[in-house]
Amino acid sequence: MITLHKTRDRLVPFRHDSVYQDAVDKAGRSANLLRRSQDSFGHCDLGLPATMQSFNDLVGWVNSGVKP
Repeated sequence: MITLHKTRDRLVPFRHDSVYQDAVDKAGRSANLLRRSQDSFGHCDLGLPATMQSFNDLVGWVNSGVKP
């Protein structure tokens, strides 16, 4: 999984990203998570380039087994 999060998101605080990481770590699945962030305001408007880059990286990760 690749997460995309804005550091100044007022709807879903950035600290939630760390909480999710902790849960994944406790489950022993940290190798399956890659967290990405943008230092900006807003929610769900990460822009097409960042969204497509992460999507393409996820597809490549699934196909190659190599984490981006």
